[in-house]
Amino acid sequence: MKTLKRIDVFSAARMGGLLYFFLSLIFILPFAFFMGSMGMPMSEGRGIFPFMGMGLFFLPVIYGIAGFLGTAVVAWAYNLIAGWAGGVRIELEEDAYE
Repeated sequence: MKTLKRIDVFSAARMGGLLYFFLSLIFILPFAFFMGSMGMPMSEGRGIFPFMGMGLFFLPVIYGIAGFLGTAVVAWAYNLIAGWAGGVRIELEEDAYE
């Protein structure tokens, strides 16, 4: 067993931001296709959602930034708490292909 004592905040935040960005694309692109196929306007100034087209473009960026910041806070808090709680115990296995 190994103990995870510390997480590099920037590397965890970078991965979190990228994961949130790409996962949001998985959900936003089908949503945009669905909205377009239902005849809902995607341009500015029309329909229920006046800035839908721009929103679909910026939402992955916003999710990426939120994921970066959220993951940074969680990694920082983990480091703070692991200092006195001891961290998380994990079991690692050597890779047979290396």
